[in-house]
Amino acid sequence: MSEEYELTQEQIKARDRRSKAIGLGLLVFVVLVFVVTVFRKMQELGLEPTG
Repeated sequence: MSEEYELTQEQIKARDRRSKAIGLGLLVFVVLVFVVTVFRKMQELGLEPTG
């Protein structure tokens, strides 16, 4: 039932750009969650970040 077809070079490049954007967005989200977690743990321990 599934038909196979070849992607054009333009479609492949667009797919690669989307994949990189999704990966970058995921990385930013993970880093943000990590930073927030570290700051919250520091506050729980009474260690205020300097700055």
